[in-house]
Amino acid sequence: MVLCFHVHENVGGRSSPQSTANKVIVTVINMKFIPCQDQCTKEGTHCEGCGRSFEEIKQTKQLVASVVKFAREQGYENSNEFARYFGKKVSKKLEE
Repeated sequence: MVLCFHVHENVGGRSSPQSTANKVIVTVINMKFIPCQDQCTKEGTHCEGCGRSFEEIKQTKQLVASVVKFAREQGYENSNEFARYFGKKVSKKLEE
């Protein structure tokens, strides 16, 4: 994962981006997933409870909703078994 930050300078009371020569590029080698801690915040760009970005939280919720929708459309009687299977398959693919 590569994060890119732009340096801004205050010009006439407004913040404006400086030239692209002032970019700071940070490479993140490992990022640890921390699940929701029921201490969610709404300010800024990241939740202070779990530290994840609000965009990551949004995308995770969308993925979960998609999997749930799929399982419901299939009409599985044993949806818990499907959830366990799905989790195992994702874990296995991540280890490849």
